[in-house]
Amino acid sequence: MEVIKKLGNNAAVCKDNSGKELIALGLGIGFPKCPYTLSDLSKVDRTFYNVDAEYLSLFESIDPDIFGIAADVIDLATTMLSVSLKSNAVFTLADHLSFAIIRLKKGMIFNTPISNELRDLYPVEVKVAKYTLGLIKKKMNLELPDAEMYAIAMNLINSEENFTAANSVNVRSDFILEVVKIIEAQMHVSIDKTSFNYSRFASHMQYLFRRKSECAEISSANKKLFEVLKNEYKDTYQCVLLIKELILKKFNWNIGDEEVLYLILHVNRLCSHEGVTSESP
Repeated sequence: MEVIKKLGNNAAVCKDNSGKELIALGLGIGFPKCPYTLSDLSKVDRTFYNVDAEYLSLFESIDPDIFGIAADVIDLATTMLSVSLKSNAVFTLADHLSFAIIRLKKGMIFNTPISNELRDLYPVEVKVAKYTLGLIKKKMNLELPDAEMYAIAMNLINSEENFTAANSVNVRSDFILEVVKIIEAQMHVSIDKTSFNYSRFASHMQYLFRRKSECAEISSANKKLFEVLKNEYKDTYQCVLLIKELILKKFNWNIGDEEVLYLILHVNRLCSHEGVTSESP
């Protein structure tokens, strides 16, 4: 196998013996100077073919163990679910798990308001998500809270090709662009609309509107986190209040503090990842 480009010390762009390009994960395979020939294929833990360029940055920032877990989970979900999963399911799940672990280490733990609905309507996805928590504990010695199980289940549902939901709102791309314009103006950044970072934020906006019918008040477990984030990220909070006004104007939906909390997290994340450049205020 020819290793042609480093994607961190444990990931690299490679070519197999047939000349097909792939991403390989394995301890230290990106460490030597590229290009080089990797003769000991036992060093390769996992390979991914047909990876879009927009996902390459994930291999540089996410622990390879998380990719391995995500791939195992998607393999299981593929066999258990009666629907096909999108081709990017492994990458969106790996990204979700990475963010969940970061939040866990920072003590940022909050509930998923629609857990009862997910448990009743999507029992297979919840079962796979529960398996995911066990796999993370076994392989990474990290114990994510049970509430995270429902967020993982929602990630899987979003990856299903024929996802439909009663009372869901299809958030049009032009509305998301309006939201991003607010973020760019208020946070003094420029966001690449072709980046995975942008696509991820658009998915989170869709997720927020799929929760619209719940209209749950912020839980007591989340109130402390909400106050901490509101004070720590004051600029982001003010930006989110403008987004809240836009949602009220466009959809006649006055989002609560639970949704504001989600938006603070995701706007802050959007502004701190690849595909975003800072601009002078």
